[in-house]
Amino acid sequence: MIAAGAAAYPAWVRQAVVGTAYTADEFVGLPFEQQLHIVQTLHPEIDSSALTVSATALKADTPVQGIAANLAVTPLAAGNTLLDIAPSDTGKSFAYFNIGNQSTQSIPSGVAFDGAAPGGSIPVIVGGIVTNLRNLTSTAKMIDPGSLTAADFTSLRASDFHLNTTASDLGSGDFTLTYGAAGSTPPNVTIIVRKPASLPYDGKKLVFNVTKNNRSTQVTFNLWRPDITRASARLPLGNNLTLRYMFGSYQAAQAASHNNYDLTQTNNYIDTPNYNIIQTDPQTQVETTIYSLYESTSSLTSGQDGPTDFTHLFTSRGLGVGFKGVPLLNTGTLGDNISPVIQFDDIKHIHMYADSTNAKIIHLDYDGYITNPYYLQLLRITNGSIALHVRTQLEPSTDNRTMALNQQVTNISGQDLTGIFFSRQLDVRIGPKLKPQDNVPPYYGALAQSGPRQGKPQGIYFRSPTLASPYTMQFNFNSIHSPDSWRGTNWIERYQGNGTDGFGRTAQSYIDDYVTDTGNNKLRAQSDDNKKNFPNGFPVFQGPEGKGNAGVADAKPDQLLFGEDATNSSSIVKDSGILMKWSPSQVGSFKDGDTFEMGYNAGANTGSAPVLRANQTFLHIPNTAKTVATPGSVFDLNSNQATVYYQVDGEPVTSSNALAIANKKTLFAAKYPTDPPHDTYLQFAGDISDPADVQTLTDGKEHTIYLYAIDTPDSSVPDPINRTAN
Repeated sequence: MIAAGAAAYPAWVRQAVVGTAYTADEFVGLPFEQQLHIVQTLHPEIDSSALTVSATALKADTPVQGIAANLAVTPLAAGNTLLDIAPSDTGKSFAYFNIGNQSTQSIPSGVAFDGAAPGGSIPVIVGGIVTNLRNLTSTAKMIDPGSLTAADFTSLRASDFHLNTTASDLGSGDFTLTYGAAGSTPPNVTIIVRKPASLPYDGKKLVFNVTKNNRSTQVTFNLWRPDITRASARLPLGNNLTLRYMFGSYQAAQAASHNNYDLTQTNNYIDTPNYNIIQTDPQTQVETTIYSLYESTSSLTSGQDGPTDFTHLFTSRGLGVGFKGVPLLNTGTLGDNISPVIQFDDIKHIHMYADSTNAKIIHLDYDGYITNPYYLQLLRITNGSIALHVRTQLEPSTDNRTMALNQQVTNISGQDLTGIFFSRQLDVRIGPKLKPQDNVPPYYGALAQSGPRQGKPQGIYFRSPTLASPYTMQFNFNSIHSPDSWRGTNWIERYQGNGTDGFGRTAQSYIDDYVTDTGNNKLRAQSDDNKKNFPNGFPVFQGPEGKGNAGVADAKPDQLLFGEDATNSSSIVKDSGILMKWSPSQVGSFKDGDTFEMGYNAGANTGSAPVLRANQTFLHIPNTAKTVATPGSVFDLNSNQATVYYQVDGEPVTSSNALAIANKKTLFAAKYPTDPPHDTYLQFAGDISDPADVQTLTDGKEHTIYLYAIDTPDSSVPDPINRTAN
């Protein structure tokens, strides 16, 4: 959560301290003259009459009602408008005045709005041809005319736009302004910035007082451009394997880009965490990429494979937003009733970069919005758009073997969003480019020895069912910021229904449909095989509080958790996916200014290395013991034999040094009775009986026992690895 007391101040106070070194507490304690100087210099959009508030007049625990507006500030007067625009590549920012017939608004060539398009929809283009179909988008914001009349707009000229040089960050030589009088479209204004690529991600302001015939309005343009470096990081895993992680699909290192992010796309999810396994041939040093998610070619109409192209992972989802208590949406004749989950329709102030002190930490900051009235109606939000400041970091886990996602979401909507929940879907597909496996079964992970899930499986892992792509993918949800709800299931395609834009035109809506009243989704299980195997549909979440697999009381480690064939216990999964949800009860109160933190750990590794499980992480050994039991189990996908070894104290054993350890001490020799691939763990008692080791372990001091397993070389096993350790 944010600092104590900060959320209780009015929205204008939190706005006023942006760009200063003051906290909200410190700001309200400043003398009035100093408050006024800061506001007039840095934030001319704030009404200076609000500065009657002081530290003595407003204590931190005084309840103050938030302002229901995108600006989260008190307007100067009727007619004050803030336009937050990333200018086009040609530097053009454009807005209509909010008068006349709005439905006559068009989209001039090469301009950018605050939002994607007038009315909140754009035509669908197929093969370069504009069709009669439309997609819902963010709604282009218009300028409040203030006290200006229709007659004033007829005679208004560009010279009537007076730049407030004190309040503006850009000078008169940095831009040109043109005014378009009403005609076939409403009156409008165009700002052309001379160097759009030089604009920072948080923007620079131009403040205009527009006056005519002693009547006026005011408009502030905050002009920004994305700052995106497609950073990635690597973690060595041993066995000639490396984990590489990033946002979206991998792009080679390059300079920061200020290209615009395409708001018109419905599948350009910028914050999808992704990772690959890089397998290096020890002889040739040739690298092979093993993918963990479904990756496609670009679907952008322009700028394909560029720094702002995140469409390659379009079947996975970005951060989704839903609310408890909203009316269910029926998806048609099949009878699914879904609790809508909506993706952001506008994203601003994008900053993606590698950490300056640790290149293995990758940051992504942005402001995400849901502005379209149709989506807001579905979510029953009536006090303005949803606006969230999102800060995300990808970094190594504490053991440097998996990727950790940490995400903080702050409510900047100017309204109470309590009842909100957050969710994600990842479309799992494991394997190299020429041998991808879509039908990867999910299993419960290892038993958590401590933490929030103590005594329960700590998460999910996916394991390839064939030797053609012997890899595993793990998700660890055993932390306080992990989702309280998760499920391994079939990939769930989003629901496309007919909505209505701001001008009453029918337009296609896009809604994630993995929260239903029954906990199943029939709509996506309509093939003959799926109807036979899943007559009730694919399992999803039952309502906003449904926990999925996370709530199964009798879940066991390594148990197939979805798609089991009742006749032979094998998997019948065709297209694997994982769902995550941070439920309303987990988010709790989410008032204006509140922050909620989310996260999980994920990674991948070769499935051909043996997997070793110890039944306990702590042992209490009496000093009279003659042997020390270290029970557990071992699994090997593609080898008939594997040996479990142990070591008492000494240099930590890792997958990098295990093969080189001399005088290995055998704990258990595992042998499968059938040829690979295998799907069962072999149990062992793990009795340590060596007198010297027993004497050490019973001396009443703390010691470490390292267990590790190495499979037996087998020339019949296909690449990538014939002998591995874990």
